[in-house]
Amino acid sequence: MAARCSAQDVRPACRAGCPACCSQAVGVFAWEEDRLLGAFDALPAEVRSLAIEVADGQLATAEGRALSSWPPSDEARLAWRRLDMPCPLLDVGRGTCMVWRDRPSVCRLHNVVRGPLGVCDTPGAVGMAVPYVDLLAEAGRLDGESKRWLPAVLAGA
Repeated sequence: MAARCSAQDVRPACRAGCPACCSQAVGVFAWEEDRLLGAFDALPAEVRSLAIEVADGQLATAEGRALSSWPPSDEARLAWRRLDMPCPLLDVGRGTCMVWRDRPSVCRLHNVVRGPLGVCDTPGAVGMAVPYVDLLAEAGRLDGESKRWLPAVLAGA
């Protein structure tokens, strides 16, 4: 990521407490599920219960059902983003990921690079260092296994 930002002469605008990317449709590879679920299991029971409740609710929406196959269509992904539903693993009060050290690979690749602070609050108003389709391709290069949508991984926890 650093090399790509340097080649484009940009700096990531991301900062602690900015959850702008945390309402994206995120897939989790099989090879990273154990690490993610291990970090999830280390959270307090009441936090896990709430996250599972959020994940179950997301899976029950029409948009959530549209993401049952991976990768999602652009239409399904954008519909999900417009709902602005936070990731079940987002600490909404602090704007931080509850499993930051063990977050999915796609989350690790997101970096907003254009626009003033706060522009992230407007979907479509930011530039990404790596376009989403490139994120999926890079993740696929890392491991060709199929992915599951993050709420589906948590709902089965």
